[in-house]
Parts: sequence; structure tokens; C-alpha cells
Amino acid sequence: MKKHKQFSYRVFIIKNVAILTCITMIFFCVSLVRGDSFFTSSEILKDRKVFGSQDSRFAEVDAELEYHFQPETDININTEVQEVEHVDFSDIDLSLLNDVGYQKSKLYIVDSRTDIRQGDINAEQLMNMDLKIDTKKDGPKILIFHTHSSEGYIDSDMSTLEGGIVGIGDELENILESRYGIEVLHHKGRYDVDQNGNSKITGAYERMEPDIRKILEENPSIEMVIDLHRDGVREDVRLVENINGKDCAKLMFFNGLCKIVKDGTLQQTPGLSNPYIDENLALSMQMQLAAEKMYPILTRKIYLNAYRYSLHMCPKSMLIEVGAQTNTYEEAKNSMSYLADVLASVIL
Repeated sequence: MKKHKQFSYRVFIIKNVAILTCITMIFFCVSLVRGDSFFTSSEILKDRKVFGSQDSRFAEVDAELEYHFQPETDININTEVQEVEHVDFSDIDLSLLNDVGYQKSKLYIVDSRTDIRQGDINAEQLMNMDLKIDTKKDGPKILIFHTHSSEGYIDSDMSTLEGGIVGIGDELENILESRYGIEVLHHKGRYDVDQNGNSKITGAYERMEPDIRKILEENPSIEMVIDLHRDGVREDVRLVENINGKDCAKLMFFNGLCKIVKDGTLQQTPGLSNPYIDENLALSMQMQLAAEKMYPILTRKIYLNAYRYSLHMCPKSMLIEVGAQTNTYEEAKNSMSYLADVLASVIL
């Protein structure tokens, strides 16, 4: 009788273990089908970027692999606090702008994954860098593209790409050409989808690079590259200002430093290099200070992150975030007129 009870108890344990194993496997399989990571950490989850109403969820992957660093910005940063103060740079002493404490408080949002130290960013050197383009040469001078072409706005109709950030790129292209005579090539390749057209954010930067390098090789007249994005913020944040009677989505210039904080020290991000970091930083700084002078409430602080994104293929490279998912399409479109003005003031 005692042996029978022991046998029944063992059978009971085995059955329950088998049931729990089956349930675990079912959840795991469902998560794979949905594109989720069953073992995703809280750190990964908090860094997910909010895309438009038509966009699906995605998971981050190995933080040692360069092209998987999406999103560009941390959605949990208190955007409202970060954006309240307006800084007048019109008469600033550049030696003050060289101070790292001033840079962090007035000019940059520094992502927790990276850092800047005293002397890392020489403002005088960056502000004196010549970023003018040669408009006399034949062919396009600026390339606009979108690593994340599926990014949309709160009222976007994403049945066509032009309903989101790609349409905003069309607007910038038209203004640069009609107002300033700058020939633009607007590339509309899709890199945040898989072969079946389903949303796949992970690996977008890897898929983008060969095509952009080919375009640059085939069009040696291109001197500037703009990767145009739309940011992701908390749902209670609205990045909008009224400029000349029009509601405009705020802009944010973005830099990748290829430096990461690991084990408490700032070091080169593994596997990454960018020979054009100084040019990238000069372009964003000159654009930021020009914007502050021309349209003081148009821009947010420059965002600094640990990776390189799409900024390593051309010296004059920019990644620009146009508003966020809480903006309307019209607000984003309105901003392009002022972005074009600021851009022209720096490169012409």
C-alpha cells in the first residue's frame, strides 16, 4: 500500500511537470510567432520606440551588435522637463560652450548608455568647420532617406508610405529645390519590413546601408545625407510649437558617438567606427545654433547616443527626428519650411 502511494505521488509529479512544460512551450511558441521575445528584459522593454498607429511591436537584440540599436532615443526621458527651457545662443561665448557641464545642461540630451567628458566636444572647432556645399556641380547635392520608413503620426493614413515620414521627406525635398535651388535625391527604400512587407524594425540599419552606399557611389555629387525619422515619446507628451501662426512639430538633431558606458567606464562601442564623428557633431551644433537664432522654439536639445546608426557613410550626415507619434502629419509638414531655412543658412 505504501509503495502504491509513492508510485501514485511520482506519477502526479511527472504529470504536473509535463503540463507545466507544455504550457511554457506554448507561450514560447506564441511569442516567437508574434515577434516578441519571451525572455525580454525590462531594460530592453523600456527602450522600445513607439511607432505610428499602423506600426507593430519589436524587440531589441544583442546590445553588442551595431545595427540593432533601435530606438534612437529613450522613451522614458522626461521630455516635458527637458524641453521647457529655451537657450539663447545668439551672443554666446564659444569658450563657455566648450564647458562640458554647460553642454550637458543647455545643448545636449545625453543617453544613459553613453557620456561626454570635458574636452570631448570642442565647440570652437566645430563651429568654425566649413560645411558649405558646392551647388555649381551637376547632380543631386542632398540625399534624403528613411531607415524607418513606416513611422507615422497620430492621424497618418499609412496605407501609403507618403502618409508618414516619407511624405514629410517629400515636403522637405520640394522646399529645398523650389526655394533654394538645391537638387535633392529622395530615396524611398523600405528597411523596417521583412520580405513579406511585415513590420520588422530589428536589422533596419543593416539592411539600409548597402543601398545607401550604392546611391552615394553612383551619385558622387551628393555632399550631404539626411536620415529623416519621427521620434517616439510618452503618450502624454506633445512636441508642438506655434511659429508664424502655424502649429509645428519640434525637431531634434541626433548624434551617435560610438562610445558606450560599460562597467562604469566610457569606452569605444564594440565593433563600431565612424571617421566622420567630428563632422556629424559640427553639423548638428551649427544647425542647432542657427535654429535658435532663426526660430528659437523649433528645436529640442541635440540627442547623443552610444552607437552610429546611419551617420558613418558621408561626412555631412544628419539624423533628424521630426516630432513624435503624438504629433499630427500637418504639424510635421509645417516644420519642413523652417528646417529648410535653417539648413540653407548652414550649407549655402
